Amino acid sequence: MDQHAENDRPIATIKLSSAMIWVSFAGLLWVPIIATTFWASTFPNPIMAPLNSFVIWTGLGIILPSVWFIAIAVFLGLQNINQLSWTNARQIVGTLFITAAIWGAISNIHFTDFRSISNMGTGSIGGNIGLYIFGGSDLIGWIKIILIAYAGISIVKPPISIKSWQLLLIGFGILGLAFRALYISLSNRKAAEVPEKTYSDSYIHMPPEVLTPHIKESS
Repeated sequence: MDQHAENDRPIATIKLSSAMIWVSFAGLLWVPIIATTFWASTFPNPIMAPLNSFVIWTGLGIILPSVWFIAIAVFLGLQNINQLSWTNARQIVGTLFITAAIWGAISNIHFTDFRSISNMGTGSIGGNIGLYIFGGSDLIGWIKIILIAYAGISIVKPPISIKSWQLLLIGFGILGLAFRALYISLSNRKAAEVPEKTYSDSYIHMPPEVLTPHIKESS
């Protein structure tokens, strides 16, 4: 029994060490954000310049990868790496898509919108990376974000993809019927407002002095 306990200790130590490494990575990602928020005037410019550049590129979106690193640390701490299944891999890929969608979505918020973080900069809290993910105009950007998030959700939960397509088709069908009814209603209303033209309406009375002699005689 003691022999088995001794054999288990190295494995537990390796798992704990790996978990701590991932947590350390997560902590390093937070250093530029903390430094630019609280210690911007403390450190000299040669130190703050690269940190500011890092925040400009990543924004607060870097919090998302740091959460990922912590999740990996928890996974390594609770399970063996050989327990990673196809379902887990699919969920990881899907969550990456969702993470990218969130990162792109928050690029529409700026540091100056909140007083507590306004000293971090004037750009997007999603950073340049978030702006690249969003891209384009507001309409095109939000369509892209929705599609990326939908792809991630579909990868994580494939049944949701099938049901959502069914709901989407039903929704388009309902919208089609609604637009058809609206078109018919507007057409009928427009036809009722326009009076029927008669022959007398098209007759234009002209004074005799503008008529030619031939027309005068005939009239």
